[in-house]
Amino acid sequence: MAVPSSRQEFKDHCTSNKYSVWYFALMEKASARGWEKKTAPCYVESHHIIPKSFGGSDLKENKAILTSREHFIAHLLLTKMFVGDQKRKMIWAMMVLGGKGKYHQERYCTSRFYQQFKTQLTHSQSTRAKMSQHMIGRYAGDQNPMYGKRGELNPNWGRTQTLEHKQKRIQALIGRKHSSEARQKMSTNCPKNSLGKKWFHDPTTKQEKYFIPGNQPAGFIQGRL
Repeated sequence: MAVPSSRQEFKDHCTSNKYSVWYFALMEKASARGWEKKTAPCYVESHHIIPKSFGGSDLKENKAILTSREHFIAHLLLTKMFVGDQKRKMIWAMMVLGGKGKYHQERYCTSRFYQQFKTQLTHSQSTRAKMSQHMIGRYAGDQNPMYGKRGELNPNWGRTQTLEHKQKRIQALIGRKHSSEARQKMSTNCPKNSLGKKWFHDPTTKQEKYFIPGNQPAGFIQGRL
């Protein structure tokens, strides 16, 4: 599908059924109200009229200000307006909206809807094989979006973990055992003669090396980049 350049093009692409009629009627209702997020008379959410997965922009004219209930209904209608991969994208969006997270309110998704969506999202064996083949090597080495991002370039730079989070990580590791193959890899990859040594780095030359604390050359600071 070519990226729709207007709401009418998107409308023409949608399946002609009652769900499409209801969806665009809801969008027109939202436009007629003229609400803004900061001045609306109740809690509202911003909805992309042309979904971003279809090439919809973040511009104001492609957004409708809806109540949380209307937003849920809009995404539910979108799952009925397409077929194939496009329908699958809308179902994924519906599943995300129906959960809870940091950036949206908790919503209730009935067991019937959940089962319906999960069933429609089940991939065939051939599809899973294609997806697996497509992902091979995609995020390895310099293909990984985090490749080379150390120090201040890393999005986790400067973040500290709460005591509660640290305790959860410790509890998750209790009783965990590595396979013989994993232990062999760890032994092979472990820096030689590392007993008592710690990582140091030179912020000027960007070198990283193991040294016994107190024996590091001038200019080296404890810790990795």
